[in-house]
Amino acid sequence: VVTYAETARRAEVRFAVQTRVDGGRPRLQAEASGRWNDLPVKGRAEGDEVLQLRNEDQPYAFELDGRIGGTAIAANGSIVRPREPQRADLRIELAGSSLGEWHRIAGVGLPDTPPYKTEGRLRFDGIRWTYEDFKAVVGRSDLGGRVAFERRAPRSLLSGELVSSSLDLADFGPVIGKARPAAKSAVPATNAKKTPAAASAASAPSSDGQRRVLPQQRFDADKWGTLDAEVHFVGQEVRN
Repeated sequence: VVTYAETARRAEVRFAVQTRVDGGRPRLQAEASGRWNDLPVKGRAEGDEVLQLRNEDQPYAFELDGRIGGTAIAANGSIVRPREPQRADLRIELAGSSLGEWHRIAGVGLPDTPPYKTEGRLRFDGIRWTYEDFKAVVGRSDLGGRVAFERRAPRSLLSGELVSSSLDLADFGPVIGKARPAAKSAVPATNAKKTPAAASAASAPSSDGQRRVLPQQRFDADKWGTLDAEVHFVGQEVRN
């Protein structure tokens, strides 16, 4: 059992490691548990033999399945120098209660959202992480395309091209200062004929601003100082 502690990220994770032979070839198995930035961590991984980790020029092939906080992660592929990645090529699946949790996991200032799930290809070229050919569902919205993340000073950069066949702005409310609209209350049916004044009042904007074009809620700017973004978006259908 190995304990890994990193004070800067408030991490303390315990690993149980063993080697097994599969078809005459040694394989490394590991289980992890602990906390990362105050989030509970639990997972399992299997990869090439441990001596392969010493070969810093060859990709190390592995697969893992785990959870950090409310985020489930599954990945398989290869990485060069796992401790300090130089290159990587992975197929990943992610699912969680909110994209905003990645601010605590990796310092990426994504907005708070409804539950999401996504799968695609993740590559690292030594400078930037690129998530491509992916499909995602966030709340009632779908997304696809390519995004790239690059750490740089004074702020990291998020760039890419996104496409959605159906986007509900309520799913990304914290970004634009708009809350999900409340459910409409039932209105009793009536046979009484409306007067012109009553009809006009019924079509006027309500005091809570539900029919206004611009949002009335405050913007959530807590993460604005952590990330620059340059993203091209095409929405085939945009609601709310």
